[in-house]
Amino acid sequence: MFIGLFVYFLDCIPNLLYTQDMTALHRVLVSTKKLLVIGGIFFLILLFSPLLFGFSKSLKESFFSTPPKPPTVEFGKVQKILFIQNKFQNEVTNTSYIIDTLSGTLPNLPDRVSVYKLMSNSPTLFSLQRAEKKVAKLGFPAKGISLSETLYQWNDQTTLKRKLVFDIISSHFDLTSSFLKDSTVLEKKPYLLNEQASNMSKALFNQLALPLDDIDQKKTKITNFSMVNNDLVPSISISDTDIIRVDFFQKDIDKLPIVYPNPPFSSTYTLIAGGDSNGQIVEAHYHHYSIDKTSATYPIITSSEAIAKLQNRKAYIASYNGIDTEIKIKDIFLSYYLGVEDQQMLLPIIVFQGTNGFFAYVPAVKNEWVQK
Repeated sequence: MFIGLFVYFLDCIPNLLYTQDMTALHRVLVSTKKLLVIGGIFFLILLFSPLLFGFSKSLKESFFSTPPKPPTVEFGKVQKILFIQNKFQNEVTNTSYIIDTLSGTLPNLPDRVSVYKLMSNSPTLFSLQRAEKKVAKLGFPAKGISLSETLYQWNDQTTLKRKLVFDIISSHFDLTSSFLKDSTVLEKKPYLLNEQASNMSKALFNQLALPLDDIDQKKTKITNFSMVNNDLVPSISISDTDIIRVDFFQKDIDKLPIVYPNPPFSSTYTLIAGGDSNGQIVEAHYHHYSIDKTSATYPIITSSEAIAKLQNRKAYIASYNGIDTEIKIKDIFLSYYLGVEDQQMLLPIIVFQGTNGFFAYVPAVKNEWVQK
């Protein structure tokens, strides 16, 4: 009997140990599963938290949008744009405008645009002397005629009868001649490639040490003209070309183009005639402003307010080659304006471009931030 009990005891020990091992293993498996579930949940939270945060933020902005910071207007009231007077202001009257853009609607403009300061030169005791040295490089006599405190005029006695009006402070100038009345100048055609005409023009400005470092070479515009009844008209072919016009345009600022008083042309340009075999510059104009990086944002009017100003004859008509009293507006866009008058700042305008070479400008800065 004793032996039987002992055998039974030995037989129970493995079952007991097996049961204990299975219980411990089960606990480990359960704990592992819990850890895996918790870890998986934590991983999913980390994975989707940016999306949830972004969604909650956009949802909040939809119902409780954060208003943008107001424009900085750090320069105070800006100067009023002084547009030059031209014949189009009187010619384009009793005109109606039709919006004929690709979308058929007015564009949505931003509520603010940056205004930039323009660099300026300070007068010195040597301003006139420096100007005389520059002018001498063009073959003019040493002494000029004083027109004002800053403007001087030089004349030469060559057959072209050139006249140069030069600002001794800003270095802006207008070089003109009597080439339209000189048949010898127009006898030969200016057979120049576009690159040759451009390089000849840049060489003139470089000779006077005038900056062109912010010129966009891709925008350089070459236009061929023919002489018809003592007037220049666009030529039909190269063989009919009597004058080549080269216009230089500055680079975009904040992805906005810079426009000038006489679109689609610039205020810095040359006219090249045949003259000798290499061609010669018979007219040149330099009205260039270097732009400072200092800027401030200003509130601007809407496109609806701008078209209302155009319709109410409160826009500057820069160009129009037609006679129709109904003008289709093909494009409306923001731009910066640089004129030939003294400017202190680079100011935004809203441009209306239409049929038959129509261009109109409306100052963009709201009236309350413009000097009277």
